[in-house]
Amino acid sequence: MGAIFGTVGGASHETMGRMYERLRHRGEQYELADPARGVMLAAAGRARSRYVASDSRYSLVVDGWVREKNDAERSGNDSPAETLLECYRRFGASLIEHVEGDFAFALWDRLTQTLFLGRDLLGVKPLFWTAYEDGGIAFASEYKALMALPGFDATVDRDVLQRVQGAKYLPMDGTVLFRSVRSVGPGKVLAIDPRGEPRQVAHAAAPPLAVSREPLESLLARIASVFESSVARRLEAAGRVGVALSGGIDSIGVAFACSRHLGDAELHTYTAGCGMEDPEVRTASLVSSRIGAKHHVVEVTPRHLADALPLVIWHLEAPIARTETVQFYELGRVAAADVDTMFTGAAADALYAGMPNYKILRLYELLPPLRRALHEFHSVTQTGFDPRDRLSRLMCALYFKGMLPPVPQIVGATFRAPLTDLPPVSDEFLNEYLQREIQQDSAQWLPKLERTLAASGIELASPFFDPETIRVAFSVPERYKIFGWREKYALRRALRQLVDTDLTSFQKFPMRMRFDVEFADALDELIGKYLTRERVSEHGLIDPHSLDALRGYRRRERYVPEGAMRAWTAIGTEIWAEEFIDRRGERPYEGAEPVGRTAVRSGSLA
Repeated sequence: MGAIFGTVGGASHETMGRMYERLRHRGEQYELADPARGVMLAAAGRARSRYVASDSRYSLVVDGWVREKNDAERSGNDSPAETLLECYRRFGASLIEHVEGDFAFALWDRLTQTLFLGRDLLGVKPLFWTAYEDGGIAFASEYKALMALPGFDATVDRDVLQRVQGAKYLPMDGTVLFRSVRSVGPGKVLAIDPRGEPRQVAHAAAPPLAVSREPLESLLARIASVFESSVARRLEAAGRVGVALSGGIDSIGVAFACSRHLGDAELHTYTAGCGMEDPEVRTASLVSSRIGAKHHVVEVTPRHLADALPLVIWHLEAPIARTETVQFYELGRVAAADVDTMFTGAAADALYAGMPNYKILRLYELLPPLRRALHEFHSVTQTGFDPRDRLSRLMCALYFKGMLPPVPQIVGATFRAPLTDLPPVSDEFLNEYLQREIQQDSAQWLPKLERTLAASGIELASPFFDPETIRVAFSVPERYKIFGWREKYALRRALRQLVDTDLTSFQKFPMRMRFDVEFADALDELIGKYLTRERVSEHGLIDPHSLDALRGYRRRERYVPEGAMRAWTAIGTEIWAEEFIDRRGERPYEGAEPVGRTAVRSGSLA
């Protein structure tokens, strides 16, 4: 786990120290390079001298792990910084197409006086930058570090904040909640001159859709082989290993593959839930017992929300958390004592159509008369679109058990949630959507995993981040992704080669808190604390009148999940405003002990 940060334009060592203080959770110490007057680059991490490299022309810092494609022997021996610097000498900015891994880097070219910033294919590692009004550039793994700079412009981008209210994620176009800050896009390399003018100089696009017509058994064998190879590669740089387990086939497969390749090394597994009666918790405990791992059950309930949510929002730097994000944050805090890297099944759903919204698209493809209504219904679930078609409104009412409350409105915003952009219908319509959206989709949910683990100094890993794993997924015909209305069909079949057969057919339940009376009571307390008219009016971000429907939305003592999350996002917005507008990103107090209660079980359901 690490971070990078730096300035071009004369920041002091004291300023660099203040930036690091806001990134300390990502690395215990940092190393500084000052290749030219007014230029300072730094990398924080657990091991010194692995994330900084220089020669007579270039200085480079990197966060993450990286290896050159098709050169495993050299990449395994070099540090991440040395690997990237050598690739830059040979390939220039197009190095992004010649390496693999989960990384973000910054490189200073003394000759051209240019700063280069880049991220891996899916943008696993975050990277932000800002330009000073009077000249100069600063960058950091988290933008709260940029807020430590003198004269930081904290003007809120209200259109982005409005988008977050409905979509619950940030866009991939580089915009964030402050107008002065930009994010480097997934798979992109930017060149920024000393005046702060950026230009994109390289882009590693997602592997193309190349559907295979090979026999199914051959295809399944290829999926399993590449999956296992990807796990093995990531284990090389993982240190102490944990697996975040759920009832899903992707994380179950990861756990079995890790167990096989670690041999006698200790493996920890973790699951977060509402207690042993939670079906996800019981499935995870059973899987752990099969592979002989030391299993940790982290119980996180609604009573923990008031303490945990402000910390989660501070780490995420946006009100995009959901209840499962709080659970994952607590899971990371428990795991920090035992693991350096947490393996997950992240990105499997985006590659193998594992979420409910993909079934909506499958219906859109199969039922031409209903396409308009299904398109609007899909857009409601993805962007917060306000449905206009009567049939789509009926679909929403049936799916959400009643009409949703309106999306809260940001004062002064002009953004209106759009229809999702769908490709033309074809034989591989769903696959085309998946391939086109994989980088955008990853940008939506990756911060909720990477940041919540980084809060405790833990790396996030998944075999589904691997370019070759992605390439194989886009060779699978869509009929084998949703088959007989069962999602991730091909992946389930393929992983039978690694996983006990009876574990490949469990029903997957969403990882989230129960939306029961206890949760409703906790949410009402948060609404009463953060969404009063006086408090909301003080910040001037949310129109208080747009919250009226949320305050009275509770039905039959409970909240419908999507409606609850609209209130939750509004609450998160007010917390974000307190932390990043009122306190300018200063670190809140974090207690020494995790909020969630943990039970440890090894090899048994008892």
